[in-house]
Amino acid sequence: MRRIVIIGGGITGLAAAWYAERQNLPCDVVLVERDSRVGGKIRTERAAIDSPPVPGAGGGNDRSFVLEAGAESMLSRKTAAIVLCRELGIEERLIGATLRRHGSFVFHSGRLYPLPSGFTGLVPGNPQAVLESDLLSPAGKARFCDEPNIPPHDTNSDESIAAFMKRRYGEEAFELLIDPLAGGIFAGNTALLSMDATFPNLRERERIHGSLGAGPAAPSQPGAPPAAGVLPPFVTFPDGMSTLVEQIRAGLRRSEVRMRLGALSIERMKDSAGLRYRVETDGQTGIDADAVLLATPAFESETLLSRLSPTATRILAGIPYASTAIVHIAFRSPAADETLDGHGYVVPSIDHGLFTAATWTSSKWPGRAPAGYALVRFYAGRFGSVGPLELTDDELVARACEELERATGVVATPELSRVYRWDRAIPQYNLGHLDRVSLLRACERQIPGIYFAGAAFDGVGIPDCIGSAREAVGKISHNLGG
Repeated sequence: MRRIVIIGGGITGLAAAWYAERQNLPCDVVLVERDSRVGGKIRTERAAIDSPPVPGAGGGNDRSFVLEAGAESMLSRKTAAIVLCRELGIEERLIGATLRRHGSFVFHSGRLYPLPSGFTGLVPGNPQAVLESDLLSPAGKARFCDEPNIPPHDTNSDESIAAFMKRRYGEEAFELLIDPLAGGIFAGNTALLSMDATFPNLRERERIHGSLGAGPAAPSQPGAPPAAGVLPPFVTFPDGMSTLVEQIRAGLRRSEVRMRLGALSIERMKDSAGLRYRVETDGQTGIDADAVLLATPAFESETLLSRLSPTATRILAGIPYASTAIVHIAFRSPAADETLDGHGYVVPSIDHGLFTAATWTSSKWPGRAPAGYALVRFYAGRFGSVGPLELTDDELVARACEELERATGVVATPELSRVYRWDRAIPQYNLGHLDRVSLLRACERQIPGIYFAGAAFDGVGIPDCIGSAREAVGKISHNLGG
């Protein structure tokens, strides 16, 4: 019996095990995970409070909060995750954000500005809403409106998000509208992030149409329900994103999942069946494999391949990561629905704040906090800065409370707080990223039986990771004759 070893039990590794079983390959599947749990950065915690209910707040007897240590939702238009949910039988459990009078905001220079409606990706699909916003100056609005007259770039060379968007919309619109949205996705520096690697559709739209917008779009209605059968843009589960992890894990029938077992290196070996590998672990014995799928961060894959492929090791070392922290604060707020009427805000990098964004979790998602309480989640950390990781938990919570008061006027006395730290959490698709990935795929062909999947290569979101896993398993199936 042949064996596939999957290294890494995050969403990529779990999805790979699921699809390996769906392929009905004549192989054993062994997944190894260093941690005591699977799911990687998808982790939901339910935390209870002991204080009595808020008088007159109503609600049931549930006194718990739903806290996300990592991703709080996933993008529905990238369908790999939705298809997997359908296969797992949990698509009907997906929920969208709570309808609110306001959507999201930009927190700039101590003031909240409504984010103009109609943004699709980084493109303002409702230019009229931008013109009606107080966020841009008259000069900034005039430059924004000139975008259809800006000629396309006349070169195929890679271009940063900052360079591309400043060229299209001007510096002010970029700094106050586009940079906080793009930088927030990657916790990155938009002057370094590659446009080709992050938003290739926009480069293509410019090349074909000469403009990113085909004229003013019909104004979108904030909070409007989706058409029948159409999922909201971002979806999650009533009990949190760990539902996805738990359902995949429960659905694995033939895969062996070994937790608390770290992979140390991969060695090439020969046996009577032909080319094979041995995955050396921190356990007592190694694991022989016909195929090894690396569903690990680039820096971990780099270590695992150090004896097998110096070229791949060098390429993987060229993918940097940003470290982040997520801070939750929960506090009594009988009027939270009125005070935090919206989904949260993003922060432009020119404000040089500790936090890049905040989600008013109890206002955005149903069932995240007991009645009479508010739950707010802050994101800290940008590429090139280790600031959040240098602060203590108490300092991060205090800074979160200070920012909440500055942004909304709400004075919070947390009855519950949580800090989740993620060292080297988000891969950075900096300039030249597509070239690095192309070189790595060439290496993959030169070391048959070794495969790469995950957030480091073709997309950092949950759907991207699932799609990457499915594609890698397809290659394994083809090469093993499945």
